[in-house]
Amino acid sequence: MHIGSKRDGSVSGAAATLIADGGGQARAVTLCTTTPHGNLTLAIGERKHGVLP
Repeated sequence: MHIGSKRDGSVSGAAATLIADGGGQARAVTLCTTTPHGNLTLAIGERKHGVLP
């Protein structure tokens, strides 16, 4: 899910992956920004794609 390309300068664009456990079903959740457009992306699920530095 792409959320948009406008973000405050104080919000980091670095990728962060967390584990969300809801109802006993853990899922990986990654928040990152795309290059070159800077879209904020939320990826949820087991299959992850590489994130460029």
